[in-house]
Amino acid sequence: MPDTPGRRYMPLPQFISADVELSSICKNRCLMCPRDAITRRHGLMSEETFSSLLDFLKDSRCLLTFSGMGDPLENPSLPKFIRMASDAGHETGVVVHPASLAAAGGMERLLKYAPHSITVSFPSIRPKIFQRLCPVIPMESALKQVLMLKKMAAKTVGIRVSGIVTRLNMDEEEKYRKFWKKKGIPSWITRCHSRGG
Repeated sequence: MPDTPGRRYMPLPQFISADVELSSICKNRCLMCPRDAITRRHGLMSEETFSSLLDFLKDSRCLLTFSGMGDPLENPSLPKFIRMASDAGHETGVVVHPASLAAAGGMERLLKYAPHSITVSFPSIRPKIFQRLCPVIPMESALKQVLMLKKMAAKTVGIRVSGIVTRLNMDEEEKYRKFWKKKGIPSWITRCHSRGG
């Protein structure tokens, strides 16, 4: 962040891809999320902090992906932050849970904010495993949200999905990719991690 006395910062590369946690608050209770094990204070990023981040990144071109331990849609400043980042010449992405899309006006609000891309967390295409990992929304309902999002975005916002490999679905990678390819939605699936290693 901005220089502090006695501390030096390395020059930043020309292009940066960074995850920005606008919120550490989330109602989705995913099994693999370590949020409850983290002792730091929960809350929302302030405009002052986000402005400082943009100032720090002013000499770089960035992809800022709003994600992290919380739901970016919980931060009411999300549309303003997307606009501020775009005005500063950066691209923006948002990672969202299907249940957040299903919440009152969630999908419409997100599309209105017009990030460059939206990634929907969709851990598994096996209903029982999906339900165990994401207990707040049935897989069938989550799938409807993703397909509706794709239709509503209609080439204005890039849509993709991301899955995770856990001990519950070690053999799912190939089927996962084929499933989403048939739906015309880019996807990737990676090993489950804690975001901190």
